[in-house]
Amino acid sequence: LVVEDNLSEREFYCHRIRAGGCQVESAADGLEAWSLLRRQEYDLVVLELKLRGLHGLELLDLLAKGPRRVPVVICTSHPNLARFPQVKTYGPLRVCTNPDDGEQLLNCIEELTRREPAKT
Repeated sequence: LVVEDNLSEREFYCHRIRAGGCQVESAADGLEAWSLLRRQEYDLVVLELKLRGLHGLELLDLLAKGPRRVPVVICTSHPNLARFPQVKTYGPLRVCTNPDDGEQLLNCIEELTRREPAKT
C-alpha cells in the first residue's frame, strides 16, 4: 500500500513498485490508508510522513497497536527521522532517504519482504 498525498509522487512510487514485479494499491491520505488497512492485510506500506487527515507518524502509531506489524518503508528527505520515537521503536521498518531514486525504494522493499528459507 502506497500512502502519499502528492499525486505525481504516488503515481511514481506505484509505477516503480509495479515495474519491480509487485502488486500495489494506493491511498491519497492517512485516513484513507487507515480505512484500507483496517479492512485488508497488506504485505508492506510505503509511507510519506506529511499527510493530510492523519499524519504518517500517527498512522505508524496505529499500525504499532494493531495485531500484526506490517513492514513499513518511510519515504522522506527529512534528515532527523531518528528523533521520532515511533521510528525508533516500530519494526520492521526502513527509511528511504531519497524517494526519487526508484532503485533505493525497491531495495528497501526487497529488504523488508525477503523471506527466510524454510527450515527442513
